[in-house]
Amino acid sequence: MPQNTKMSYCRAAVVLVAAAACHVSQGSSMPGGWTKQDPNADAKFLELAHFATSSQTERRAFYETVVALVAVETQVVAGMNYKLTMRTGPSTCKIGAVQYSKEQCIPQEGKPHTMCVAVVYDVPWLHQTSVSSYKCEPARQSNLRGGSDCSINSA
Repeated sequence: MPQNTKMSYCRAAVVLVAAAACHVSQGSSMPGGWTKQDPNADAKFLELAHFATSSQTERRAFYETVVALVAVETQVVAGMNYKLTMRTGPSTCKIGAVQYSKEQCIPQEGKPHTMCVAVVYDVPWLHQTSVSSYKCEPARQSNLRGGSDCSINSA
């Protein structure tokens, strides 16, 4: 192989490595890792938050409802995982009396909120959506005012 050809390959390799390093340093996520999303970027995020919240009925008289969607992360798997951080509260809809509806089941006035993190697994081509995990803790007072300064402790 001529010397010029070897040098061209070396230059191309250096350029590719540099480009990959720049791409990683600009905040792109690792393949299979979680990627932060704008919670307002896709209406599907809020739909999935309502799906996860409305499925939490054990030991409750009223459905919980989403007060605010605070953060969203996605993860590509054999489908998609959505990690949804949200502020929730008891709704006006009694479990067993009505079917949950985000339009009808509005938050009850003056009731305490909780900060919840749900992981929802979605496989759209199989029409399958399920809640993989759902964890909540009482919302701090600062979270009740505006929104995005939440902290969820992992259990």
